[in-house]
Amino acid sequence: MNDRPIRVVRTKYGDVSLSRAGSDELTAVSSCWPFGLHPGLSPDAPLRLGFQLGERPLRCVKFQQADFSEADALRALRDNMILIASAFPEYLKAGHPGVLAPVPYFRPRPTGRIETGIAYFCGPVERDAGSPGDQRFDEYVGRGATAMMFDLQRAIVAASKVVGVQYQYFMTMERRDASVIGKMAFRFLAVGASLLIVDRDLPPEGARVDDADQMWEFLARAGLTSVSYAAMAPAAISEN
Repeated sequence: MNDRPIRVVRTKYGDVSLSRAGSDELTAVSSCWPFGLHPGLSPDAPLRLGFQLGERPLRCVKFQQADFSEADALRALRDNMILIASAFPEYLKAGHPGVLAPVPYFRPRPTGRIETGIAYFCGPVERDAGSPGDQRFDEYVGRGATAMMFDLQRAIVAASKVVGVQYQYFMTMERRDASVIGKMAFRFLAVGASLLIVDRDLPPEGARVDDADQMWEFLARAGLTSVSYAAMAPAAISEN
């Protein structure tokens, strides 16, 4: 990570300094992510993270929560975001060498209700392949992925008790393609023992965000006050 901040986000719990992601972090993402990391379509465009390669969609495991009204679904989306942010310090201690993208999502149903949950996209590394414990999703999303997902889930549950934000427990864990997940809030990647913010739109320099975007204040509250940054966007990548 480049130590010189490119943006400082101010919150009531302190500042979060963003420094440009280093080549080692981007190389790790590119090598671990199933469909790779690709240049943007223009110099100012975000990097493209492969969520589809040719006709093949990226796979994930969704931890599906309850169906809600629109207002409650948006609240669940916000709560999932801030709980993930709060859980990262504990997750990163595990030292999983791969890449993990926990993505809050919501999907409107024909009934008018909205499905909510967290979709896990994984780029594990073989180091976790022989680890003991639950491996039920490894064959689907990569060897070692189950351990990564479950470690973050445990950290989310623990964080909810610390920060006082209720976690909506999941009802099912299901294998899915990225193309059917719905609207995704893709904002960060865990890269080994580091956190990488991938937001395309950052708050203005020097502005206080607080309740306008609580993810930032909960990052600061969790002690994640200096993190790497690289704008990325989910993208369909040609096989040619």
